Amino acid sequence: MKKYLLLSIISIIYSAASTRCAAQVLDPYEVPVDARSASLGEGFVAIASSPAGMFYNAAGLAQLQGTEAQYGYRTFPVSTPNSVSNYTNYSATLGSSLFGGFGVSYSTHIYDNPTIPVYNRDSQIIANNYNETSTILQIGYANHLSPTMDAGVMFGYSHRNISGLLGSAEWLDFGIRYHESLLKSRVPDEFSFGLSLTHIGSPIEYNDAIGSTETLPRTLRAGFAWHIAQPDTSWIANQFLSVLITGQYKDVLNQLNPGAIGYLGEENPNAKGYWSIGIETGAWDILFFRYGLLYRPYNSVYSNANNEQNSLGGGIKLPVHRLLSISTPVYLTFDYDAGYLLAGGHENIVTAGIHILNDFFPPQPQQDMQQ
Repeated sequence: MKKYLLLSIISIIYSAASTRCAAQVLDPYEVPVDARSASLGEGFVAIASSPAGMFYNAAGLAQLQGTEAQYGYRTFPVSTPNSVSNYTNYSATLGSSLFGGFGVSYSTHIYDNPTIPVYNRDSQIIANNYNETSTILQIGYANHLSPTMDAGVMFGYSHRNISGLLGSAEWLDFGIRYHESLLKSRVPDEFSFGLSLTHIGSPIEYNDAIGSTETLPRTLRAGFAWHIAQPDTSWIANQFLSVLITGQYKDVLNQLNPGAIGYLGEENPNAKGYWSIGIETGAWDILFFRYGLLYRPYNSVYSNANNEQNSLGGGIKLPVHRLLSISTPVYLTFDYDAGYLLAGGHENIVTAGIHILNDFFPPQPQQDMQQ
């Protein structure tokens, strides 16, 4: 049964990836609100090891253990006075050896620019001030198909309010993740590969007079990650030093339509896929330093003049249970990322979370199952 599920997901990804059509890419659906993933250059599809990781690959929910909750906040530089642009995310997961992993994520995007008007698809001005509030709800599930293969699916719903215009859409995301040890030695390591396809569903339909619609960005992500750690037996941590290397290729399959006028987004008919790499070094599984690089082979408002976007970040993972002598593992996490954008500006992302590493639904003993 699990093999048939995996083949079905691969078939869906392949068939959807082979279809290209004109579309308008919407920024709220392509911007993660997670400091760690952003500081790794968004090379997160093979990791997806946090509640916000659902954004990249729903299959990552299968590896999350216990209960985890996360809050993220992201601000963008603005070029005009009195403008506001920020994202907020609330996400939580529940991982179980018996049932698999469940996740829920709720994001809000607020963008207010009093200096630009709102156009419809006929290039008509329908509002003098651009004021948007977008909300995105995502619910996902994933499980192990085998000891080294995971698969996941996620449902998404969005509602947008743009200067009084209302629109909504639903979609599905699919993902798979493969992981195993390469060294197979005393040094713990894990190599993983991830593949995901997002936004398979209906376009956003607005309630304006001409029935405007905007197609969601059907995004294909493929990437790898390799994590290696030096064991440690101290009271504070189980590892001394660690290194994580990640890479990802991302492509929006339904390319932009240069003749269409949308309510938000960058009209760029030359937009293609782009590459990203990231590296993370950790000490005692507590302190982390990260660097990420995105390279876009086209001009973008997010990239510098050489088409590169650099990110620097770090994080703290506090083992509360060790500090307070609690039997149940509990971690508090704090992460920060600074992404350097065009014209010398930079965005800020702050993420805070709590992780209770306890399986609330453990598998039943074999003798109980036989009874």
